[in-house]
Amino acid sequence: VILQLLLSVTIQAQDVPLSVVNTFYGNYDQNLHGVTMYPDITSNSFDIDLPSCASGSGATITNAYFVWQQRFRNNNNDLGTVPVFDNSFDLQIGSNSVVSITADSEYTSINPENFNGSLIRYTYLFTGYADVTSMVQSELVAGTNTINVSDLIPPTETGVTKQNWGIGLVLIYECPEYPEVTIQTSVGSDFFYCGNVGGGPDAGDYSHINCFEFPTTTSPITATLEGMFGGSANESAPYRGGVICYTADSGAIPVNSGTDVAPSGDVVNDPAAVCSDNPTWTSSLGTEWDDFATPVTIPVGSEYVCIQSHSIEDPGVTAGCGSLAAATYVFKFDGDPFQMGTPCDPILETVCDDATDSATLTADAGMTNYQWYNEAGILAGETSQTLVVDSNTPGMADGSEDFYYEATDASGCPGELCCPVTVATEVCGTPCTTPNCFGISGTSNN
Repeated sequence: VILQLLLSVTIQAQDVPLSVVNTFYGNYDQNLHGVTMYPDITSNSFDIDLPSCASGSGATITNAYFVWQQRFRNNNNDLGTVPVFDNSFDLQIGSNSVVSITADSEYTSINPENFNGSLIRYTYLFTGYADVTSMVQSELVAGTNTINVSDLIPPTETGVTKQNWGIGLVLIYECPEYPEVTIQTSVGSDFFYCGNVGGGPDAGDYSHINCFEFPTTTSPITATLEGMFGGSANESAPYRGGVICYTADSGAIPVNSGTDVAPSGDVVNDPAAVCSDNPTWTSSLGTEWDDFATPVTIPVGSEYVCIQSHSIEDPGVTAGCGSLAAATYVFKFDGDPFQMGTPCDPILETVCDDATDSATLTADAGMTNYQWYNEAGILAGETSQTLVVDSNTPGMADGSEDFYYEATDASGCPGELCCPVTVATEVCGTPCTTPNCFGISGTSNN
């Protein structure tokens, strides 16, 4: 199952939070990798792996896309210069031909910088997004593939900062033996910088909150959040510290504060939030493009999971922090928390309400360890391939009941009936349609 939303309009805003582009449900997995282009590297390469399925053939690529980021800052007191970012680059996969790639969507974040209460300049952050599924499907092979990118040019306008940050590729692929998962990909240009207090309502210490909603969970769900982030530091303060936090709960969903300082309602300040440091965000100057992954556990009773990042100051001797920007999130959930799977076609059997007939439900053959259930739980003693149901079967007193079974297949793997069978009672015989007038007979004692 694939849901797709393609954005093709350039977005200009104070800040551009990440939004869902694609959702996949099935036997999928993912891989993402990239390379720094900082500060003005125009050509670079990186490797990315495509696994093989159990059959020996390469995994089937379902979706592939690039994201890349650039940054521009005006000179002091120059508020009029607007940069032109590079919305295209050249791509070569292995020894295949070089192909020009143009962005399908462009996300530009505009962030004011204040000094002593006065606006002195703007920082522009750009994220490009390009779907390359068709090309990657035809050229990527099972194993390690070298990705060559070139002709990615930083802005040329006059400014204090004109930088490439990095570029990366995201792969979504499937094999029949993979467990069922739900993967959501999000793209944007979400800027957060602990040195930007006072700079604007959406570009302070904290990233935007990204929330994913689903029906109330009845069992714990494990997930993995991966992403690509650009960043910037300087020689006097090369630290780019940051944490990423998540919280899973029910009820009111956390919302963005709309201010530079996050209140208690934000994820990063939630005492129940789980936070992870990203060690690569503390890397030395020059590594301005990072992959990041963190495990996520969603407890029973949850209706959403929300994530938020936080730019923090250097805890060491050298003060400072780095400006960071999220380009893409890839969120993989075990199972089907969004209930995207094909709904069950209703299976209905009927029996007489007076137990004069019955319905026989027959499970798949070749199984062992059969156990039948009704809505209340285990049906004691019902451990054969068939279940006979009449109006006296437990659960049928109210006129309808769902039944299913669990069993073990020939490989020793447990499973259950995908869609329950509903058995309902109906009135049998000739119904009474009008009131009857009954007589009486007797003998007199006189």
